[in-house]
Amino acid sequence: MKTKNSFSGKAEARRRSPVSQQARLDVAVVGDGEAETGPLEGSWKGVKFLNPVHDRAVLPVLHLNGYKISGPTVMGRDWDQDVRKLLEAHGYDVHFVEGDDPPIMHQAFSKTL
Repeated sequence: MKTKNSFSGKAEARRRSPVSQQARLDVAVVGDGEAETGPLEGSWKGVKFLNPVHDRAVLPVLHLNGYKISGPTVMGRDWDQDVRKLLEAHGYDVHFVEGDDPPIMHQAFSKTL
């Protein structure tokens, strides 16, 4: 996906940097407010068009804090199991990592990955 507002687009920009030339995985952190914009909403489905062997893998990390500039987000108000079902329907293996203490979160992310 080459859309500027998509996580695939963000990963595309990052993968062109010399640091990530050897990496096989690009991670894109996406806020839930951003995730609900039109272009990015369509990009959740883009995983079906990516071949990790030829295109490299993109790992979207959804930062689900429940807010966007204009108010609460739909996914932020939804139950965890409903968010899981939505993303699994798009082809993702969903993991929840929750907390607010950076050192603990770092360990939780490492363990999840």
